Amino acid sequence: MDALENIKLSQIQIYLLKNLSVLADMPVSAKDLFTFLGISNDILIQYFDALHSLVPHWLEYKNSYYIFPRVKTQEFLKLHPIRVNDLYRLLTYFRRLFSQPQPENIKMLARHEPYLLAILNNFKQPSVLLAQLHTAYAQYLSYREKYDEALLSLQKGSGILQQITPDSPLLAQIWNEMSFIYLKKNNIEKAYQLAQKARDTLNRLPQEITEIRINTEFILGEVFFKSKEYSQAINHFLRTLDLIKKSSYQQYRLLVYVYLQLSDAYRYQQNYEKANFYLTLAEKNLKHLSAPEINIFSEQIRLQRKAISGLSLLAKIKSKFMVYGILALAILISLIMILILASLLFR
Repeated sequence: MDALENIKLSQIQIYLLKNLSVLADMPVSAKDLFTFLGISNDILIQYFDALHSLVPHWLEYKNSYYIFPRVKTQEFLKLHPIRVNDLYRLLTYFRRLFSQPQPENIKMLARHEPYLLAILNNFKQPSVLLAQLHTAYAQYLSYREKYDEALLSLQKGSGILQQITPDSPLLAQIWNEMSFIYLKKNNIEKAYQLAQKARDTLNRLPQEITEIRINTEFILGEVFFKSKEYSQAINHFLRTLDLIKKSSYQQYRLLVYVYLQLSDAYRYQQNYEKANFYLTLAEKNLKHLSAPEINIFSEQIRLQRKAISGLSLLAKIKSKFMVYGILALAILISLIMILILASLLFR
C-alpha cells in the first residue's frame, strides 16, 4: 500500500491501528478491542465499520478475530508513529485490570495476560503509564506467587521512572512492592533496604503521600517483627495506625492486621495487658470485613487470645512461685540462723 492510500485512512482507523500495532500478530476480537478502548455503545457501529473496513489491506480476519501482522505494523508505524497519548485508554485498561487481582477475576486475567505481554514487549517508549503497567503486572505475578518474575517487572518499572522522573511517588510505591516480595522470600535485609529507599523517596517529595507512607511504615514494622526487634516493630505499627486514621480511604483489613501484629509484639514482650487491648480492637473492627475475612481473622484472634491467656496464667504462677519461693527461702535461712545461734548459746 503506497503513501497516498495511507492518507485515505480516517482518524478512527488510524487510532484503531495504532492500538492494534502493540498487539501485533495477536488475534483480537472486535468486542475485546472495544472493551480495551472503552468504546461506548452510541459510537460502537461507527468504530466497528472502521475496523472491518481495514480488512484485507491492513488487517487479516480469521474466525471472528482481527490480526494486525507485524510486517504491516512496521509499515504503518513509519507513516503514523505512536505517542503515549494514543495508547492511553489501552494502557489504562490493563493497568487497572491487573493491579487488582482477586480470586473471582484471576481466570480472566490469565486469559488477558498474552495481550498485556504483547503490549509490554512491543511498546518501549518511556512513560509513567508504561511504568504503572509494569507495576500492575508485577502485582498480578506476586498474587500468583511468581515472585522472581514480579521483581523483574518492578525493576523494569523503576528503571523507566528513574530515567524520566526520579522523584516520582510511584517509585516509592515500587520500592514498597519489591520490599514486600523480599519479605515473602524471607530476605529481611533486602526488604529493609528497599523500604528505606521508599522512605527516602517520600521524604524528598514536597507533599505527603499518605497511602504510600502507610505501606512503608507497615513494611518496616514487619521487617522488625520478623527480626524479633519488637520495640522497633511496635513503633512502626503505631505510626501505621496514625496514618490510617489520617487517610481518606477505609483500610479495615490492614487495620485489623496491624492490631493483631501489635498484640503479637506485646505478647512477645510479655506485656499481656496491651496484647489483649489490641486484640480487642482487632475484634471490634471485624464487622467491616467480608465474611471470609471475618472467619480467618476470628480464628486468629481466638488462637491469640488462648495463647495470651495461657501465658498470662503461667506468668502469674511463676510470679507467685517466686514470691512464695523467696518467702520460703527466707524462713529457711531464718531457721538455720536460729539453730546456729542456739547451738552457740547452749554449747
